[in-house]
Amino acid sequence: MNQITAKATGQQIVTATTASKITLPMVFAAAKPTIEAIKIMWKPLQWCAEHHDRIGAVTVELPDTRKEARVRNRDMARCYFDFIPDENTLDRAGELFTVAEREPAPADWMPMAFDAMLMAMPNAKNISEHTVAAYLETLDDPETWQGYGPGFSAAVVVRSIREAMRASTYVATPCELLQMLLKHRKLFRTWQSDVRWLRDARDRSEDILLNLGEIRCEMPDDDSLIPFD
Repeated sequence: MNQITAKATGQQIVTATTASKITLPMVFAAAKPTIEAIKIMWKPLQWCAEHHDRIGAVTVELPDTRKEARVRNRDMARCYFDFIPDENTLDRAGELFTVAEREPAPADWMPMAFDAMLMAMPNAKNISEHTVAAYLETLDDPETWQGYGPGFSAAVVVRSIREAMRASTYVATPCELLQMLLKHRKLFRTWQSDVRWLRDARDRSEDILLNLGEIRCEMPDDDSLIPFD
């Protein structure tokens, strides 16, 4: 049988307690909250990617919240406020992207994930179990850790498996799979920076629109949440 471990981020990691098989949907379920966050954030993240400098920082100037600049920045503020998700969505995405970059999946989940990938690829039927062993040996080398420690998160592995199945007509070599894993981990680090920029842009835009009277501040339903001096 398999054991399902729930994590604080909403992930469900299936780990093996026997030699029973794990399916690809079970593997993907481990990264579902993060994958859903990427879908929600996709358009803003793609917009950020179009405005990155060579080190991956967003180069677009943030709205100016000074009193004398509010009217001049109204259109920009309205655009950002309508385009960028709300603060709760941004905060949740930032949390999930941080975990995806830094927190490795359980060690016994990794071979099952790669085994499920090979089982799902028709042209991998004659690939031996030594292929999964080669994947794991590559990841066990400290030269591939880049200061993170061994392993990759479930979200990084799932996105790499998806890329391998989507972009390759044959089974990925250990080198090719490693490059995918490193790329997606780096992408989650970039997305954290993007989310911080988006949060700042939305907060500034909200401040401008509130001061111009174009939006109203919603009061909490619970009177106890209203601060008093």
